[in-house]
Amino acid sequence: MINFNKFRNKKNEMLSNLEQGTLELMNNRNTVSPNYPLDVEAYTIEIYISHSGDLYIIKRIDGNYIAGASTSSIKDRERTQKIIEEMVENNSPLISQEFRVFGTKLRDPHYVLRFEKLNENQAIWWETTEYISSNLNYKFGTEYFSQSITNIFFELKKISEARLKDNKYTDVLKTYQKLLSKYKRNDSEAKYYYEEMKPVIEIMRREKYLLLSEDSKIRSIYSSIIESGDDLYSSWMDAYR
Repeated sequence: MINFNKFRNKKNEMLSNLEQGTLELMNNRNTVSPNYPLDVEAYTIEIYISHSGDLYIIKRIDGNYIAGASTSSIKDRERTQKIIEEMVENNSPLISQEFRVFGTKLRDPHYVLRFEKLNENQAIWWETTEYISSNLNYKFGTEYFSQSITNIFFELKKISEARLKDNKYTDVLKTYQKLLSKYKRNDSEAKYYYEEMKPVIEIMRREKYLLLSEDSKIRSIYSSIIESGDDLYSSWMDAYR
């Protein structure tokens, strides 16, 4: 069963920059000078969620640079809301890269929520369309976003728990893991094997809630499945470039 009490206590275990007067983890020691001009008005807010309820929140400019970074807890909705509001409302001149701020903390796969602001005339859209599919810009000043993150987290924890009620699905995952790891990216057969395995890969991509499982072995198996699927896809792309 899910232990909800540990998530209620999680916010007391997180680093509290809020008490120090700032939510931002970027500073002059971990910033960089971009190698090219950046459009800081177009960005994506990314929320990396660990199985234990830690939140790593990033204001991403593109694949190389970020303009904001902070941490929170799944139960600390007030802090999470303040972080998101601060990232959207403030255009900090500081630019960094996530590994400079978080180190190796994001090396393990996390469940990721994203929403995007294209420019001042286009609304923010949440990419988790199975939960939120409408224009949410008018609700941004409320606790709607942070509450939604909490609701999504606990709902997906329940789904993960239900999926893994017995060992049957674990056996399915192990079978998929074996199938998808048959060839590596540089193997000549990999590009053809992707087309055969594409339905399996698509099924697994929809199961990313398994990254929130309490079982570390399940998280590891699922991560290796996604990695193998990505390698097969890359081989297929390489063959047709």
